[in-house]
Amino acid sequence: GKMAPIFQKKSGGSRWTHKEAEGLLEWQSEGFRATPKVAGFDVDGTIIRTKSGAPFPKDANDWQLIQETKLRRALQDLVDSGHCLVFISNQAGIPRKVSVQGLQQKVQNIQARLGLPIAYLAAYKTNILRKPV
Repeated sequence: GKMAPIFQKKSGGSRWTHKEAEGLLEWQSEGFRATPKVAGFDVDGTIIRTKSGAPFPKDANDWQLIQETKLRRALQDLVDSGHCLVFISNQAGIPRKVSVQGLQQKVQNIQARLGLPIAYLAAYKTNILRKPV
């Protein structure tokens, strides 16, 4: 099958791609390599939760990894077994509440904390790219 464009790039430096028309924000961290085995995760409630305990983050720093030691080990095992890690997020708040820069910084901080290469996809318009409501 044909791979999505984000999976066709060769490994290299970290890069953000912002497709405003589609409402899609993409990022690959340094060292990310696309593989046929993709381990995809929703970010909120799966990888991170708010530090404050509020249902929605108060700011770009209101997050913590969920069960950090176990999470890091499980994700490392996936990488070791040939998977690439792809974090996916609905970010319908971007046009209003969340700045693109704030989100980029948050995602880069999450990746740095995990210490593993990831790709990140955020759909922030209410369109076909978002999961069903």
